[in-house]
Amino acid sequence: MAALFTTALVLALLSVGMTAGAMAVYAHAIMPGLRSCDDRTLVGMMVHANREILNGWFISGFLGTAVFSLAAAILGVTASGGAVLAWTLVGAAGALSMVVITAAVNVPLNNELDDVDVETASETGLAEARRRFEARWTKWNTVRAFSAFIGFAAFAVALAVA
Repeated sequence: MAALFTTALVLALLSVGMTAGAMAVYAHAIMPGLRSCDDRTLVGMMVHANREILNGWFISGFLGTAVFSLAAAILGVTASGGAVLAWTLVGAAGALSMVVITAAVNVPLNNELDDVDVETASETGLAEARRRFEARWTKWNTVRAFSAFIGFAAFAVALAVA
């Protein structure tokens, strides 16, 4: 049981780390870079990026975060104790918070933006789409990136004290 727990913990660490990195790049570079762009550029880029991110690399990291974090938490209850269990549960809470935020906030905003026909939308329509999307998406992306980072750090500590 201990080997299975350690494996789940390592896989949770790797998957949440990969996902945290992707979200951090948006928080630190992509969204600040798009802030000065016109509405058509921001909306178009985000529509295309949100379609392209649905690839094997990102999906495996994102789904792996959910599966392996839950597995580590469940296995940790029976296979570990004390500090290892506490850090594992903090890691799972951070990682799973990122998953919930993504599903509840960022994906619906992505889907709403995807309904905009960037090629034919009026300037007013693009401005309205951006207004509904940008600030909320950026704020919650930063929160989910931070949650994922907390998960990553806690899983790393759990492995270090195991």
